[in-house]
Amino acid sequence: MNREKVLKQEILTEKINKLEMYSVEVQKLTSESRIVKFAEDSLSLVRPNKNIEKIEVPKNQILQIEKLLKEKYD
Repeated sequence: MNREKVLKQEILTEKINKLEMYSVEVQKLTSESRIVKFAEDSLSLVRPNKNIEKIEVPKNQILQIEKLLKEKYD
């Protein structure tokens, strides 16, 4: 009985380790530095040096647009 318990614990530990390895791999593949490098090298995208200009829109105008869209697609 104990032998079976130990065997199942080892199997569980292996599966947990495998999941952690997959998690680490996903983190590597989705890291910002990797994505930025890929975008610059493969897609020739350039990250802006300064902040992009912001356009301020009044909240009531946004609500009006949302209302119009809802009416159009309902």
